[in-house]
Amino acid sequence: MGFEKKFSTVLNAPNEEDIEKIKKKIGENEDKIDKQLQILYQWLDSKPKLPKNYDRTKVLNFLRVCSFDMEKCKRKLQAHFYVRHEYPSVFSNLNPRSKEISEFPKIGNALFLPNLTPNGERIFFLSLHEFDIDKMDVHAYVKYSYMCYDLVLREPFPVSGDVIIMDGSGFTMKHFLKCINTAVKDSVEIAYKGYLVRQKAIYVVNAPAAVDTMLATWKLFLTEKIRKRVVVSKNYEILTKTFPPHCLPEEYGGTLPKVNELTRKWHEVMLNNEEWFQDQEKCKTNEPPQKEDNIYDDRFGVEGTFRKLTID
Repeated sequence: MGFEKKFSTVLNAPNEEDIEKIKKKIGENEDKIDKQLQILYQWLDSKPKLPKNYDRTKVLNFLRVCSFDMEKCKRKLQAHFYVRHEYPSVFSNLNPRSKEISEFPKIGNALFLPNLTPNGERIFFLSLHEFDIDKMDVHAYVKYSYMCYDLVLREPFPVSGDVIIMDGSGFTMKHFLKCINTAVKDSVEIAYKGYLVRQKAIYVVNAPAAVDTMLATWKLFLTEKIRKRVVVSKNYEILTKTFPPHCLPEEYGGTLPKVNELTRKWHEVMLNNEEWFQDQEKCKTNEPPQKEDNIYDDRFGVEGTFRKLTID
């Protein structure tokens, strides 16, 4: 099915020159990619248990992050659709008007910032602005984040990777324990199993007092390569030294609108894509993927780690 995409208010496409640089960086061959996509579309359509309402641009972006390896892309697409069946708490009731989603912007921020970095990376930003532990809805945080991610997977232009910025202001050990033993387990499992992310860096700014203890636990679920890409700072100055002003929100020394305003715009875009989200609830399969080799590369996750974790 085709749905009009009303998306330009929150994510800005790079110019043609930058697009060509990114394509060169990720090894995208325009002479081959159309043929590869046609083969992938035919394969998806030939599988009776795979969904037919998949977004074709998502297939393109999976092919890119699989380094144009079609067999790997097939496995990961099937895993992606199965994950959407396996985790109904995250991938059902994708209604931007639901209480869970519409009230999330009052509690926290989870969004991609509008501009790519000079290296062609997306920036995903996370923070809290409601610090009452009883009002913190971790499941809403995870669902909202994946709804954002599914929207950016509809964008046709290439990216070279992803950067995460986490603002730890107001975040305590109680918040951490509530996160680590609930939906965040699912979040990392979903990222490992059903999504592919070229994770270039993770910045934890305005780090909380107990950050060392939190990181020691959190890093158990990261590959060694990703652990080395975690940067921690007691303030946000590392961001202004790393990224140009057009990539950062106003309160972090940039020229973008404030984070809360950007979050509200994201929710508006979700509302504009309400019909598409409802259709995507059916975009899943109950057929598990074939067992594959563990390919971590520069992605999140070590399979099974969260399942073994219990924190008192």
